[in-house]
Amino acid sequence: MVRDYQKITGTPQKVIHEHTHHFDNNIQEKDMVLNHRYDGTKPDSFYIIKKGDDFYYNGLPILASKKNTDYYKVFCALYAKLPEGGKVPYKVLIAEIVSRMPEMKNKSDDEMRKFIQRNLTDKNNGFIRYADIPETEDNGHPLISVVRGSGVLFNNKKG
Repeated sequence: MVRDYQKITGTPQKVIHEHTHHFDNNIQEKDMVLNHRYDGTKPDSFYIIKKGDDFYYNGLPILASKKNTDYYKVFCALYAKLPEGGKVPYKVLIAEIVSRMPEMKNKSDDEMRKFIQRNLTDKNNGFIRYADIPETEDNGHPLISVVRGSGVLFNNKKG
């Protein structure tokens, strides 16, 4: 009959099939096999980690050739005090920087605070710029921020 329609009109007939399927149980359970490929270690739960003398941001090396710069030394002092992140008061961070950079011992507290802010968070000449780190992380917070008059906040934990 379909062929007769084609011969008479010259156009093929469209046949529409309706298909319905009824599930007795809407929740379908299937086995799921997860194939995780780790190199024997757990994935890092920190944005920046230190292996030996080198720092890694999300697994990629950062600032490998810039170890003699002020911003690298200031970040090393910050990381030494807070490897897992948190808040460090200026007083504690200044003492750590002076122990690493003896030429800074004659600076006043205000000069040291500006030095820390400039070398950690300055977008033109600081650690964040040269390490090529985004301004905010996936949790919406900056990696390093200054708490006015109090200290430095290091947001190193992922999530």
